[in-house]
Amino acid sequence: MARCGVFRVRGLVRCPEPRSKRTSAAACWGSRTGGPISRARTIWRSASSHPGITRGKWIAKTRNAKLLGLAGRALGIATAVDLADYYRMPVREARPRLAELVEAGDLRATRVEGWGAPAYMHREARVPRSIDAATLLSPFDPVVWYRPRAQRLFQFEYRIEIFVPQLQRKWGYYVLPFLLGERLVARVDLKADRGARRLRVLAAYLEPGADSGTVAQALAAELATWAGWLDLDSVAVERRSSFAREVTAAARAPGD
Repeated sequence: MARCGVFRVRGLVRCPEPRSKRTSAAACWGSRTGGPISRARTIWRSASSHPGITRGKWIAKTRNAKLLGLAGRALGIATAVDLADYYRMPVREARPRLAELVEAGDLRATRVEGWGAPAYMHREARVPRSIDAATLLSPFDPVVWYRPRAQRLFQFEYRIEIFVPQLQRKWGYYVLPFLLGERLVARVDLKADRGARRLRVLAAYLEPGADSGTVAQALAAELATWAGWLDLDSVAVERRSSFAREVTAAARAPGD
């Protein structure tokens, strides 16, 4: 049976448009009829007068700089490897473009305590007054897409185990992280049982340091929303850990 195949993202966490739509030169520069493309052609005519530069090389540099700028805006603050990985770019190609973006004022070189590498902060990055997110994340969400960054930011070790033999899995077949506020506080292994019209929670795990009661309430509400969104009638929490029992109780509480 197919697992939950479509993912909804709410609150302050949002998936940008698919990567495949943004990796071509046309996607970066807009239509061919005017606007940024016209400006790019003007820049190219100027750049092509310099010896040693080819059109292909110039396009690659310009594209990579644009993509890294978009990655910086999406991530806010990140290492060179984080920014390069956002569009699956070799870091050796990213580093010269990052230096150019710093010189242009789009990024600011900085350091973050506990990070072993220099960081870059986008000029538009701001600290929000509050973060009210409460959502399950797709394994492909930018928050957790690059696993070393998720580990560095949230102390959240994450791995998709669909190709791991069942007896060797640590968490489950297709486990989704749960974001509450500014922390990843839990993870759940879900399965949409269409025959029984039920959203099955095969396992639920609380992250260290998270308040089980608060997380259980928020997670139960999110699971109920998911069940409705998937056109299922109920939520069933299995594998009776203490946290799973709290989620079950929260799901059954009057008014929820």
